[in-house]
Amino acid sequence: MSINLAKSQKVNLSKTVPKLKNVCVGLGWDANKFALFGIDCDAYAYLRDNTGNVTETVYFGHRFGTGVEHSGDNLTGRGDGDDERIMIHLDKVPANCTSIVIAVNIFMAKIKFQDFGKIKNAFIRIVNSENNSEICRFDISGNPEFKGKNSMIFGKLTKDNQQAWEFTAMGLPYDSESKMVAEIKQNI
Repeated sequence: MSINLAKSQKVNLSKTVPKLKNVCVGLGWDANKFALFGIDCDAYAYLRDNTGNVTETVYFGHRFGTGVEHSGDNLTGRGDGDDERIMIHLDKVPANCTSIVIAVNIFMAKIKFQDFGKIKNAFIRIVNSENNSEICRFDISGNPEFKGKNSMIFGKLTKDNQQAWEFTAMGLPYDSESKMVAEIKQNI
């Protein structure tokens, strides 16, 4: 049974699914009736080491990282289910990787007058890749603080000293990708 998370809630993935090795981070969204074009959200996985440095970024332009792979770019968000997926092989990420930040940026948002206020059905979910069962989900649609924001840190996977992984739902919005990336590199 999937756990529905609220902002800042955590789920210990290693306790929920003992011996968890592979997860799929699914991200989905749809344009609402006020969006003039399809909305091109781009998902990113930022691997951070034990000193807080970003060691690798996996996204549609760099699809294969160490233990992490991106499904490719969905340009519109049309269709049901996950629009972009990030596969994470927890036992293959670098040993010094202590967190993986999952973020989303709306491509050309300012030119197209788009923001997260014009998105509906937006979510991030963590799925056990072994049996395709959803472990947890964080829905971000309908929050008024997202209006005017075009980049967002959706969540973070964190590994502790015992190699146990947990997921934290974040939903931190930004009005530019550069501000979001700076926050990831400095504080997340």
